[in-house]
Amino acid sequence: MKRIESEILRSVEERMIQGLQQANVSVVSQADIVVAEEVTDSTRDTSNKRSLGLMGLFFVLFVGGIVFGLMYALGASDEEQTPSPDLSSQGVERGEASPVSTLVPSTAPFPLVPVDSLLDELGGSIAPTDPDLFLLDDPTSPQAQALAWLQSDLITRTPGRSTETVLERYALAVLFYSTSGESSWSFPSMNSDDVCTWNMKEKGGVGVYCGSAQDAVVDLQLASLVLEGNIPWELVLLSNLETINFHANALTGTIPSRITELKHLRAISGSRNQLTGTLPARFAPVTQAIRLEGNRFTGPIPATWGMIMPGLKYVQIGENRLTGTFPAAFGRLANLTELEIDRNFLIGTIPSELRQLSSLKRLMIHTNSFTGSVNDTLCDPHGFDINELTADCDQVVCSCCTTCCYGLGGLNDAGIFILNCSWGI
Repeated sequence: MKRIESEILRSVEERMIQGLQQANVSVVSQADIVVAEEVTDSTRDTSNKRSLGLMGLFFVLFVGGIVFGLMYALGASDEEQTPSPDLSSQGVERGEASPVSTLVPSTAPFPLVPVDSLLDELGGSIAPTDPDLFLLDDPTSPQAQALAWLQSDLITRTPGRSTETVLERYALAVLFYSTSGESSWSFPSMNSDDVCTWNMKEKGGVGVYCGSAQDAVVDLQLASLVLEGNIPWELVLLSNLETINFHANALTGTIPSRITELKHLRAISGSRNQLTGTLPARFAPVTQAIRLEGNRFTGPIPATWGMIMPGLKYVQIGENRLTGTFPAAFGRLANLTELEIDRNFLIGTIPSELRQLSSLKRLMIHTNSFTGSVNDTLCDPHGFDINELTADCDQVVCSCCTTCCYGLGGLNDAGIFILNCSWGI
């Protein structure tokens, strides 16, 4: 528009000069100067103002005619060069959101973090193998969704934040997208606040919790949330994690083998899910509680549990599909208080090494295919006192059992365990 105005003014000047030259009205030019001077001088005589006003009117009409003609002549060519209207601005005028405005969150003054920058900073930790990189390239994967969330995350974009902080947020985001968090994480989460606030202490203690210093995640309490999906290996990025509780959900898949990297893990509960595969060969040496009953684990009970986790107090792995014999190495677990291996497909005898478990108060071995006698091992009056002992008394001699189950038991056609127990014997 400015270009058009400039051309019009230039054309007007040329037309005026030509017209004045042809009419030999040099006096008019002088009069124009006088008129301009007299117009600006408010002290001049009223009659002079009237005459000058008439001359000014004539001048305006003259210039206006020229301008109109030029605009008409230039209209067609300028119409072709005029850019099309800005659709985004028209949308704003109609009350529609501008597409550009959605690219930058209104809650933060910082620009989005480029993916390449995040990968340069976190790549060695979040994508240590080629398959991990492939997942980051798949926009539907939990890993790619977590990375996209980090791009617009306020704390991630804050100057001066630590890499450890971003890794924790990434790990929790992967867990969120891996376990149908959009519909199941019914507590404050996936927001721009510190992850230590992603919980609901007043409602059963569900959510994410940090240690006393509030500087690292140590506790995941995600029980009874109807989580669906898999447990991602990225949990190991929460390097200070001490407790994992996934009890009573609908999780599938296996327990990641890399879970052994959680050196501070003291308790893991994944009971009442649909987890498959074999039991991990080990957890952290400081582990005290393993609760994985009511799943679909197969294979043997790892003998390594009795060798590398001396602090084990609670082992609950009943109601699975475990096979093989019961490891004698469990006799080394001097602190073991509760041992539940019932409702599996275990065979053989109860190892005599269990006599060494002086802290044992509860032993559930029923609904397996054990044979022999536990009298010499567990019922010796000079031994220790077990508060609860349940076995298949038609297969195993057990004079000190508090509960006997008669019949092998096992799965019926509907996949339900059938027991025939006589309580209190």
